[in-house]
Amino acid sequence: MRLVGWIFFWGIIFFAVIGGVWRKMYDWKSRFPDQLEIAGLESPVEIQWGEFDTAQIQANSLSDALVGLGYVQGRLNGWTIALWRQAALGKLSDWYGADAIEADRLVQLLDLSGNAQNASRHLPPEEAGLMASFGKGIDLAWQDTDSMHNFFLQNIRPEPWEPWHALVVERLIAWMSTSPDSLCLLGEPICAGTARLDSMILVHGLASSSAWLLPTSRGAVFYQRHVLGNSTAPVFQDVALKIANEPEVYGASLIGTPFFPAGKMGTRAWSILLHSPKTIQPAGSGLKRERRFSFRDREEIVYYQKSDSTLRIDGAPKELAWSGFGTGTDAQTWFALFRNQPAGFQLWRGDGILMSSDSSWTVLGAPNFVFPLHRSGFVISNDSSAAYSAYYLNQTDPDLTDPSDWITDTWSAWVENTLSEELDSLRIPENAPPLVQSALVYLKNWNHTFEGQSIGATIYNQWSISEGSTREIAFYRAVDQLAQRFGTDQSQWRWERVHTGHYLFTLHGRSGSRIHAPLTFPLIGHQSTMHWGGNRAAAAPAIWEGWTRDESGTPYFIRRQRLNLHQPFGRYLFDHADYSVFSLPAPHLDSTVLVPDDTE
Repeated sequence: MRLVGWIFFWGIIFFAVIGGVWRKMYDWKSRFPDQLEIAGLESPVEIQWGEFDTAQIQANSLSDALVGLGYVQGRLNGWTIALWRQAALGKLSDWYGADAIEADRLVQLLDLSGNAQNASRHLPPEEAGLMASFGKGIDLAWQDTDSMHNFFLQNIRPEPWEPWHALVVERLIAWMSTSPDSLCLLGEPICAGTARLDSMILVHGLASSSAWLLPTSRGAVFYQRHVLGNSTAPVFQDVALKIANEPEVYGASLIGTPFFPAGKMGTRAWSILLHSPKTIQPAGSGLKRERRFSFRDREEIVYYQKSDSTLRIDGAPKELAWSGFGTGTDAQTWFALFRNQPAGFQLWRGDGILMSSDSSWTVLGAPNFVFPLHRSGFVISNDSSAAYSAYYLNQTDPDLTDPSDWITDTWSAWVENTLSEELDSLRIPENAPPLVQSALVYLKNWNHTFEGQSIGATIYNQWSISEGSTREIAFYRAVDQLAQRFGTDQSQWRWERVHTGHYLFTLHGRSGSRIHAPLTFPLIGHQSTMHWGGNRAAAAPAIWEGWTRDESGTPYFIRRQRLNLHQPFGRYLFDHADYSVFSLPAPHLDSTVLVPDDTE
């Protein structure tokens, strides 16, 4: 009996240890605290934790609300904030050694940290106070990093947050927002550094974001899609701010900052496309400087020329002009959106749409493309492929269907209206190879949707990108290329096999872990469909979509992919089609009250 008792005792100990490790590895959600004390609050702040990792923050002032926002971001996305800040400070190699040296060298050459600190010093007192409030919330959340599995798994504890850190994170994302194809003309430190930084931050493709406004009989529909890269971690934090004596704010805050690229306040709404363009221009003359870099296992020297607006690496044929080299900040402009006081952007170009409380609307900034819609609507983007969205919307009766149906549609209006003419002019002889003849049959019977099982979509796509002196030669080559890639069994030429999406983890210290291996999944949609798809989606599958109407009381709807990886076996249960559509505020599951610390 004693032996059985000992076996039972050690069995309990064994399973308790395994359970503890299991909980840490899979980040089982610990209960949110009921109450926390924090110095500097004017009055209590209530945080209602909602479904889909959302939150509603109730406060008596904007300053207190931003303390709550910092706490929410730090609690739900603490690792992302810490990683982005480490990258923006040029200190990733302190965590990851030689793998991050190229990224650190680039960031230090750009001097993101120095420029952000200078920008912070020039903030007006009110904005400086708001930035400090936001930082207090992050610091409060980071006091409990032991319960955040990303920190635990990498044995990393973040340094305290300083108010100017939000500005350096903003500059980092601004740098990542555009990456010209000719970037490597700027020299190896910029070319290699940007590639390495992208592989660690995983935020890219932002230039393909778009927004549109379409009047209907039930009020104007205001929609926006932000393309955010391929990280499993979100880039936006969805929140509702309920501030005393003010209209509620619904929208998405850029993680690591108190800034809202997407939002609605009363009947007023806005979309700011995160676009900070770089200009590559002929190299000018200037004073040659020397920058010495000291890393763990080596030192480097880079010679360069730099001004308040340009950077040139010694020996490179081109120089870079970018607004991030100056000491300007857009903090005042972001906060002005809350006050209905539009102001000009400096770091960002500020492309977007502002829908005013009187239901009028304005195109902000200077987007590369503005496509007209019927009823005086329009689509804006910095990517020419947004023309397909405009084409689709101009074929749609906005009074008969709902926006949630449009944005998930894999049918291509443009392909349907152009393919018939192309097929009519295609001359395929009767003695053509059987694969070519059957491919033509598939194409003629295709319904112009880019669904996973569609074979016609695959044939059309390959034909559209194949080269040939005639359409017939291009078609033959397309069939041959598909046969080489997928075999001669055309039932295997499914669209879901053409483009594959990948979500990656930013736990670079756990790169050998199977739990954190890339998530791979088939893609649907096409660059010509409303549903985000095609080669751009393959590179940057993570998107955030939001829409509303200009009517008072209309909900703010959000659609984004739900990567519920915190549950046990979450990565194996992952479904690429598992999108969440919800409105703010979402139903709340728990609550936390932040109260002033009277001892301070």
